[in-house]
Amino acid sequence: MKGPHILVESLKILKQNYEVELNCDIAGDGEYSMKIERMINSFGLRGDVRLSGRIGSEDVGKVLSHLDVFVLPSYSETLSLIILQAMSMGIPVIATGVGGIPDVMTDGINGLIVEPGNPFALAKVIMRVY
Repeated sequence: MKGPHILVESLKILKQNYEVELNCDIAGDGEYSMKIERMINSFGLRGDVRLSGRIGSEDVGKVLSHLDVFVLPSYSETLSLIILQAMSMGIPVIATGVGGIPDVMTDGINGLIVEPGNPFALAKVIMRVY
């Protein structure tokens, strides 16, 4: 539901079509991580994308403080606390306009909203921030 595969696909698009230096950490764990790991390897992104596993609530601020941009390509979401945390730290946020996200984010004002499930649109918005 969080759409990390869409992020990985968009990073592949960026790497193939633009001269961008990628350094991406994807948080989370579980069986789905193996699929993401296979995608990273098959797309040639091993040195660019890292699976950082589950991040405890006590470490969220520390992790966010190292980000240039925060991306949440979810298919479904209620109101994501992590988006609010990133925004409060002044980190540019890219997220899909699903669930409660449009209630706290206005596209182009305090974040960038992209349609869910579209790696090309996500890549375009990431390049806009880049």
